[in-house]
Amino acid sequence: MPQYRCQVQQGRLSQAKKAELSQEITRIHCELTNAPKHFVHVIFSESAPGDWFTAGAQSKFSIVNAFIRAGRSAEQKKRLMQQISQRWSEVAGQPEGEIVVTMTDIASEHWMEAGHLMPQPGAEKEWFAQLGLEI
Repeated sequence: MPQYRCQVQQGRLSQAKKAELSQEITRIHCELTNAPKHFVHVIFSESAPGDWFTAGAQSKFSIVNAFIRAGRSAEQKKRLMQQISQRWSEVAGQPEGEIVVTMTDIASEHWMEAGHLMPQPGAEKEWFAQLGLEI
């Protein structure tokens, strides 16, 4: 958990840029939520030319849909979205006007990872200990 699903136009990002963006999204998420980096999944999908349109024309947008554990404050979510949009623009060289970032809360009891329901925010250390894992 969380999942950051990044939809981009085919060829917009090199593998190196995808790797850098995944590191930045992970860093931002962990700094603002105190979640362990082991939880953060960043997934890139590409759309072929002619498969994505905005306002009836071929799109130039990139979209980051974030699915995070419920319990984060409105201010945390706002800062997450702002910082991800800003860093995406800097790393990808794409204007922020072409970047969409959304955030969806999912209750911990509705999310399972590694065969276990996810802990409430702040209870990660105990969750890892119960599983016999280290953060």
